[in-house]
Amino acid sequence: MLNIFDVIRNIIAEHKIILPNFFYIKNLTGYHQCLLDTQKLEKLLPELSESLLQIHKKNAAGCLHFIIENDCLTLQVSSETIYSFSNDCEFVSPYVPTEFLENCEVETVDELVVKLESYSNQTHEEKKWEWQWFNCSADKPNIVKVIPVNAKLHADFRADYYIFYPFLDSEIETILSSLATPKLNVFLADDSVVSLLTTKAMIENLGAHVTTAADGKQALDMCRKSEFDVIILDEKMPKMFGSDVLLELKSNLLNRNSLKAILSGVTNKEEVESFILKGANVHLDKPVTKLKLEKLLAMTQQAKFSATQHI
Repeated sequence: MLNIFDVIRNIIAEHKIILPNFFYIKNLTGYHQCLLDTQKLEKLLPELSESLLQIHKKNAAGCLHFIIENDCLTLQVSSETIYSFSNDCEFVSPYVPTEFLENCEVETVDELVVKLESYSNQTHEEKKWEWQWFNCSADKPNIVKVIPVNAKLHADFRADYYIFYPFLDSEIETILSSLATPKLNVFLADDSVVSLLTTKAMIENLGAHVTTAADGKQALDMCRKSEFDVIILDEKMPKMFGSDVLLELKSNLLNRNSLKAILSGVTNKEEVESFILKGANVHLDKPVTKLKLEKLLAMTQQAKFSATQHI
């Protein structure tokens, strides 16, 4: 399943059709994600890309927006429909747009859009795509970095939050509302640099602070010294497997109440049960997605963690 919102943004970025009016997309559906089967979506891509290019050539006024019309996801510019998707889309993660933003350089979403538009008309020099916004629970400003949605994350991309361009208003609101909320403290260990950075960015965009490690031994040392709300460990890491790290942490009082997850692609029931026996609360299936991570972080609100949950 793929999120249609992200697919549209990738098409816009790939074809460089962001300006003048595609830099910002309004999400009027009331949901953070709209999922469609990958094979079905791939068949729609040529027609969808052509529709967006035609609208761009017309230089139509108004920004793009998603709405739900007759139970179908519809993409429009002003009142003109660009594309209507099938009614077998799955809408997940409902949200209520917030009228005002707290602890930020701007007060309302509309004011932020004006600021974002000024950035979209500038060159993509990195220094022009980084802001400092304040979190009420932090004693220093958060770094908010703007990067293209189709950019590959690398070690130089260091920020507390990422806003992906072209902008999606519901994504921006999630990040900004989290600036007024105390952050979850998440620990993440993975020996794959690409996987580590991608997963870290997704968790940060869900409003959490992330500390990382690149191997099992480093993960164990760090978790023995610092307390975390959530610990996510890739299973097959050098020096020490993730589940063995959890086994060692059983005697560690500091993270006794942390939510612990093993990230792996195994499907064997016995192997998954061994993760649970060693201390995992959750087996997080690969490939990891933002929706899976959102469900994982939501579990921290539960009084007790089920020792058999799969996400």
